[in-house]
Amino acid sequence: MSTMQAAERPQLPPELLLDILITSSRPTLLAASLVCRGWRTVAQVLLENHMSLPTKQVARAYLACPGRRSKTRSLTVGAGLSIDEYLDLFDTCEGIEELVLLPDRTHQRAKFDLRAFKTLALKGLRSLHLAGAAFEDLAPGVGWNLPFSLHYLACKGTYSALPRPILAAIVASSRATLHTLDLDCYGSHTSARAFASCFGPIASTLHSLELHGSAERQVAPFLPFLSSCTDLVLFTCWEANLAVLSALPPSIEQVSIGKNYIFHSDEPYEQLLLESGILSTVKRVRFTGISQATLRAQFGAEDLLQECARLGVEVDFGVQPSRLAGSYGWPKFGGAKMIPGH
Repeated sequence: MSTMQAAERPQLPPELLLDILITSSRPTLLAASLVCRGWRTVAQVLLENHMSLPTKQVARAYLACPGRRSKTRSLTVGAGLSIDEYLDLFDTCEGIEELVLLPDRTHQRAKFDLRAFKTLALKGLRSLHLAGAAFEDLAPGVGWNLPFSLHYLACKGTYSALPRPILAAIVASSRATLHTLDLDCYGSHTSARAFASCFGPIASTLHSLELHGSAERQVAPFLPFLSSCTDLVLFTCWEANLAVLSALPPSIEQVSIGKNYIFHSDEPYEQLLLESGILSTVKRVRFTGISQATLRAQFGAEDLLQECARLGVEVDFGVQPSRLAGSYGWPKFGGAKMIPGH
C-alpha cells in the first residue's frame, strides 16, 4: 500500500477509540498499541492510567526511562525498592488515586518502606490495597502524619503483617472519609484483637465491610467492632457463623456469603440466616460462592427461600468480576439475581 493510500484510509476519531478501548484489559491495550501510531497514543494513555509495576525489576526499568512522567490514576507496585526509588516513582506518576502494594514473588524478603507514605505526591490517594506485602520495621519515634484521606482500605495477609502505628495513622488520617474496609482475618487471637482495635475510630461511620477468614476464633475479636458499626449497610464474609451474623447492626441492607456449605460439619444456611435474625433487616442476601441449584440441594434451603420471599428479601447467586479485576485480575463477589418467590 502506498503512502498516499495509507493517508487516505479513514481513521477512528481519538475520542471514539477511547470509548472503545477504555474497558479493555491490559493485554488488549498492549495489542492495540501495536496497531498503528494513532492507536498507540490512545492505548498508552489508558495503560499509564492503570500502571502495573509488579516487581522491583520492572519498576526500576520504568524509572530508568528518560523523560518519564505519566498521569496515573491507579498504580500497582511491588516491594523491594529503596525509599528514594519509591519517592521518585510516586512523584513521577501524577494524580495517584489508587495504590496497590504487592509482595515481591521473586524475593520473599523484599519489603516496602513505609516512610514513602509520607510524601505529598500521595495527597490525592483515595484507595489503598495492601496485598500481602511485607513492610520495613518502623524506626522509633517516627511521626506518622499522612497526607491522604482514604475512602477504601484493603489489608491482606496475617494480622501482624502491618505495623500497628502505620495502621493507626492511616485510620486517623482518613477518619472522616474511610467508609469501606476489606480485611483478611488470619492470625492469632491476640493479634486479631489488636488489629480490630485499630479500626475503632471509624466504626460508627463505616458503610461497607468485607471479612475473609477461615476460623471462628480468628473472626471472634471483630464481634465488638461489628456491633459498634451502627451505619454499616453492606457486609461480606467468606465463612459466616451465627456469632458474626448475630453481631451485625440493624442498619445492614445486604449480606454476601462466599462459602459453599456442603460439609456435614457446617451449619446449613437456613439455620444461620433464620436463627441470627438477619433476614428481618436485610433487603438482599448474596450467595457468592454457590449456585441456586446447589443451595436448593441443601437441607432447609426451600424453607429459607420461602421465608426470603415472604419477607421480600432478594436472593443472588454466582460470582462476577470486581472493579479491580481489569487492573489486577482478582475476583470480587457478585452474582445473578433471583427474584423472591421465583
